[in-house]
Amino acid sequence: MSEENQNKYECKNIEDYKTAFKCFKQRFLEEKKSIFRLDSDEQILNTDSVQYLVDNFVNNGLGGKDAFIDKMRIQLVEDSNLIDTNKFIQKNAIEVLAHIIWLWRLVPSNAKMDSTISSVKEVLDLNEELKKIELKKNPFFNEKIKGIASTGTYYNTNKPSEIAFVIKFLNDYLNQKEQDQQVFIEILTEKENYNKVTISGEKDLENSQIVDGKKGSLERSASIFHALLHFFDPDKYEAIVSMGHKEAIVTTFKDLICEDEEENFNPEIDWKIKCIKNKLGGDTHKGIYFFYLPHIRKLWDSKSLEVNKNIIYYGVPGTGKTYGILQELQNQENIEFKFVQFHPSYGYEDFIEGIKPIKSDSKDIKLELVNGEFKQMCIEAFKELQNADKEKREPKKYYFIADEINRAELSRVFGELLVCIEEDKRIRIKDGKIDTNSLLIKTQYSSMWEDKHIVVKTNDKLELDENGERYFGVPENIYFIGTMNDVDRSIESFDLALRRRFTWIKKETSYKVIKDKYDENFKRSCVNLNKKIATIIGKNYQLGHSYFLKAIQINGKVPNISKKILFDTELKPILEEYLRSIVDESQIDEKMNELKKVFIPEDKNDTAN
Repeated sequence: MSEENQNKYECKNIEDYKTAFKCFKQRFLEEKKSIFRLDSDEQILNTDSVQYLVDNFVNNGLGGKDAFIDKMRIQLVEDSNLIDTNKFIQKNAIEVLAHIIWLWRLVPSNAKMDSTISSVKEVLDLNEELKKIELKKNPFFNEKIKGIASTGTYYNTNKPSEIAFVIKFLNDYLNQKEQDQQVFIEILTEKENYNKVTISGEKDLENSQIVDGKKGSLERSASIFHALLHFFDPDKYEAIVSMGHKEAIVTTFKDLICEDEEENFNPEIDWKIKCIKNKLGGDTHKGIYFFYLPHIRKLWDSKSLEVNKNIIYYGVPGTGKTYGILQELQNQENIEFKFVQFHPSYGYEDFIEGIKPIKSDSKDIKLELVNGEFKQMCIEAFKELQNADKEKREPKKYYFIADEINRAELSRVFGELLVCIEEDKRIRIKDGKIDTNSLLIKTQYSSMWEDKHIVVKTNDKLELDENGERYFGVPENIYFIGTMNDVDRSIESFDLALRRRFTWIKKETSYKVIKDKYDENFKRSCVNLNKKIATIIGKNYQLGHSYFLKAIQINGKVPNISKKILFDTELKPILEEYLRSIVDESQIDEKMNELKKVFIPEDKNDTAN
């Protein structure tokens, strides 16, 4: 590409999401040209190419478990209805879709550029001519570009709907007479349900049947809507991608909302957030993540894994405590986590350190001091903290997950080290020096320590020193997460010293999840059963939604025969165990029948709700 063209499109200095989107808007949206072929003046963004995506992507959705790119190949290239299509329009449509993928990948702050290149390249490879495009030296793929949000599982699994939203946005944009800055916001906010998008014809690849049973369409919320508002007008709209986050902020700071709404400010929730930010003094904050500053986020998002160093999720069995944690962590980058299930025999020597028998090279058995699982993580996390301090970057985060934490004797597990996990006692480093508030201690085995047993060495000036004193401590980049079931042991039975060092978050049965998968009738049956369980056995013995999600649907409903099978095979065994702890054996059948009648209404047909 010539120097003249480089200057023309200002693509030479793309180093962050703002300059990347500015150039994207100019080159692709306004001039209708490709950001992947900067030396070309061909206009690819036009009504024909976008209408092709509307017809074959938005209005021809594919369900099933096949990979996204395999569905794209069928929808855009291999479908029998596309045999006689205009190949020039098809090529342009594929390249436009690749631009949408690039835009979708611009949002996550935790996205790696290599992954972005792969995502865009696999779409371009659907066309033989586009397959030749080289992306690695393209300024739009600069490794310095970071997005605006640490996106969760929803954003990734909702990929088809996110892309469909952008396609519809482009379609509306091209049909506008005036195509200036203001029209972008007007298109995004002209409807009441701004962020909703519908994909029609959701067919399963294997069975060619409608997936959701709702007239062949699936309506979802698109998170990229919020990102686009910020991209187009960052002074007016905050860098918040989640509607749930926006609602939590407004609910928490509702007393700070201005009385008079600003005119021409849609959606209303964004005006409220702007008002709240100004009253909190956010106008003096230079960064874009005001509401994600730790001391602000703690006020409205106490459940976040990133905000709290020590969390225990508790609730009745089956509420997805462990599943939710693992799903959130598996979707993050630059982290490590260790999953450990606690049990009655789990102790200090497993958690911190202990003397254990070890087989030597000569096959003799000898006793040796061995690091426990948590201490070993502390050693690794501290090394990462040191490297991050030297390289002036954010350190990798380490998560220790203690599943069923209440099954172990926790005072024995933590021993004298419980105080070390407090957030303000964590080890912090700046310029090679330990923060004075960091708690450094010796353990009962410290006299036996070798280098492999040591978390930190420091001198009397708190400077990191290979010849300094040896200490144990918990680095600030470690997060401790525990889960517990109410039926095993109540929170009140926890030692007060343990309880006050954790944030306790209760996980409830999600009847919304049940309703979304099945219907209102089945949800009502689940609610009624849990109410009866609370009356007969106790509220801590209710069942979480994961137990009910095993029901079998027929024609989009859960008939009584399916409820009976679910009750007898999945629910009855655990309910019988609960009943044995509170009633005589002779009363179990009577109580069980009471529960079953509530869950399965009388129905002579025995086939419908």
